[in-house]
Amino acid sequence: MKFYRTTRVFLLFAFISVISYAQFQQPSAVVKLNESAKELLLNDVTGYIVVLTGKSYSGIDTSTNKKVWEKEFSAFSFMSQVLTNGGISLDMFSSEKTKVLSNVQDTPYMNIDLGGAFLVINTFNGELVFDSGKVNGTVENIGFLPEKLAFLIDTEHNQQLYVSLYSLEDQKIAWSTKIGEKSSFLKWLFDAQANRSKVDGEFGYIPRGNSIYKINLSSGEIVWKSDSERKISEFLITEGGKNIITLEKGKGLGGALGTKQNLNVLDPQTGKFNWDKSITTKSVAFIQDLGDEFIFAHYNGFNKYNYKTGEKAWKKDPRGKRFSDVILLEEGYLYTAGNEMLLIDENGEKKWKKFIEISDNKEDNVFVLQKIKGDKVMYVTSTYANLVDIKTGKRIWKKNLKFNEKRPTQVAYDEATDKFIVYHDEEFFALTSALTERPDPLTELKIKKEKDINNLEIRDKGYYLSGLGEVAYVDKAGKVLYQKFYKEPGGFGRGLAKVGLGVAAVGADIVANTTLETVSTDRNGNTVRTSSPAFGSNERAIAGDVLGFADAELAVIKRRFDATRNSENFGFFFSREKDQQEENAKVLVKLEKDTGKEVSKYQFSNNRPEYTIDGLTGTVYYLYKNEIQVFE
Repeated sequence: MKFYRTTRVFLLFAFISVISYAQFQQPSAVVKLNESAKELLLNDVTGYIVVLTGKSYSGIDTSTNKKVWEKEFSAFSFMSQVLTNGGISLDMFSSEKTKVLSNVQDTPYMNIDLGGAFLVINTFNGELVFDSGKVNGTVENIGFLPEKLAFLIDTEHNQQLYVSLYSLEDQKIAWSTKIGEKSSFLKWLFDAQANRSKVDGEFGYIPRGNSIYKINLSSGEIVWKSDSERKISEFLITEGGKNIITLEKGKGLGGALGTKQNLNVLDPQTGKFNWDKSITTKSVAFIQDLGDEFIFAHYNGFNKYNYKTGEKAWKKDPRGKRFSDVILLEEGYLYTAGNEMLLIDENGEKKWKKFIEISDNKEDNVFVLQKIKGDKVMYVTSTYANLVDIKTGKRIWKKNLKFNEKRPTQVAYDEATDKFIVYHDEEFFALTSALTERPDPLTELKIKKEKDINNLEIRDKGYYLSGLGEVAYVDKAGKVLYQKFYKEPGGFGRGLAKVGLGVAAVGADIVANTTLETVSTDRNGNTVRTSSPAFGSNERAIAGDVLGFADAELAVIKRRFDATRNSENFGFFFSREKDQQEENAKVLVKLEKDTGKEVSKYQFSNNRPEYTIDGLTGTVYYLYKNEIQVFE
């Protein structure tokens, strides 16, 4: 069902006809390698690409598109046991999901995992920062601790599992501590996330297996180990390290399926749980630290709890079931329960006379729920949109703007005009705090495959809508400036199309969060995306002077950081097109978002290309046999 449709119809094909189409672009540069390469990856902090062959790894400076260093594996004595005829076995490249190269997030470093040997390199020069020859046993996992300028390393030796701290400043293992039999950690090792470890002062809180280990980071001494029967899956250290809120997998079938969780509080001094009985719930909605107490809203309830005793501060939970979200406002707590919302004060008492129904279905998505100008709350869900007076709890519009929950919805906030832009069921809406009545659509836009649309981006002069093989641009007056369709090259292209969309969204992420996103593929054409702060806060950024980076190298990092604001102007799409030699050429199209102009087209020669795209510059680096083709 469609609602409030206007009679305006735009001649889309008239707009499409004026869009310029690019010709197939030849590589702007070709970097020759000594032998066929197997893998490449861009380090998003330095802008250097590391290329892996059977016998070496090399560095490509993307500012010059030249190979600037190369390291032979045979030069490293610790690798002798994994080399065959001076090179690494090609068996490790047989798995479509296995990647040998991975970035150490937020740093100029990169991991090279060769099975029996593990290397961490400085991408500026290829020099080893750490290698598995420095520890006894096999490296199972490695994570970076920026607070300590160190790597936290899990190793296995004689069926025993160890945690070690490798100091980057001293270039050596500071300590190594045994934490138990490897057999008891097998499941954890399978899906381990070493960067889940947290640092608070001189201590590290390190999750291994089902337990948390509190370890003195200076000595490696285990201060305590939490009860392994509790199966902790997540934890949060509160302000000042006073308490540790833990989430455990629930018992029984619900715990096994991940639909039941237990919340408790751990004493950071003793490692003992404060409460005899945990809070069991299906999902967590909100946690707020208040010093000696904390607010906890979850699927089954909502209250203020004492950290030490677990006692509730409010006599009864606010009314409602299926609590899903809580927003902290000056006026109190705005919460959703099922398909309704209510405002309460700091004592849990109602500030509105009754609940406001915000959707038809309790399972509907909530896209927008927040306070806006004029002391109003806006909500946009799968079925409704409206404004509410935050003082009275009454709707501003007499009737909701209605949506069809079976049709997808995209929402974005236009800060320049203070409007929420909604695309739903072939219509654009512009919602603002000044509206006193539900609005008519801004414009209409028919999409061929609306379920594949997954990105709505606010541009300076309009709104950019994109999906798998389809893209459109509407100006802020509601005029459709262009719309384009791309033929998908089968299952292969569909997988790769996500890469283009990932890059298309990079600019928005960078401006909002100072974030870089690097995109590449695995051997099956699936997307591999990494996103990280480029030169973030002191807690996350590398202290270059401590690590010994030269001024020139620090300048490169800063230059890439400063360039983030210029990286948002292009989208990438895969298409099946005809060229002079091939009926169904596989083409990557680079599109200028604001004009719809196809800036470039890059043709790939193989069915499962190995490539990476620099999210800053939009440059494509395509690995083919013994060369890297650069498309700028």
